[in-house]
Amino acid sequence: MKDYPKAREILVAGGLNNRLLDRNYINCIDWLEDVFRDLDNKAATDLLTLLWNNWNKKNNTVFKGKMEAAVKKRWTKPPVGCVKVNVDATILNGCTGVGAVARDHNGFVIGGCYNFQKTAMDISWAEVEAFKVGLQLEKSLNVGRLIVESDSAILVNAVNK
Repeated sequence: MKDYPKAREILVAGGLNNRLLDRNYINCIDWLEDVFRDLDNKAATDLLTLLWNNWNKKNNTVFKGKMEAAVKKRWTKPPVGCVKVNVDATILNGCTGVGAVARDHNGFVIGGCYNFQKTAMDISWAEVEAFKVGLQLEKSLNVGRLIVESDSAILVNAVNK
């Protein structure tokens, strides 16, 4: 798995120790054991999930001739009279950043805001914080009709329920 180019990109981007990427292993299990010694449980779980999904994509391509088309989702303008607020969150190096951008029906930016904390939190809660920042932005702009957009499926599903 570590020698498959896409998997290697994932491992390098994730900051996996070069020793674990460059060392030759006879058995995959030996490599995985070394990896699990270096990673905490959450990181190891994420790594396995990424590698498994990547492996399935490779198998679908090789054995079934299926290539997944790249998802190209573009921002769309809200209807006339509406404002769309896009919210997002990120966590990096023990810090959390959340932000929101508001655009009118012509696509012009009419406001934006962000919040930065030197504390990390679960990404789901960070997305909720971004949502709250977006609502505060909407309140300060005195918007009549609002559409909030997020790339967090957990947040979207929770709000829609």
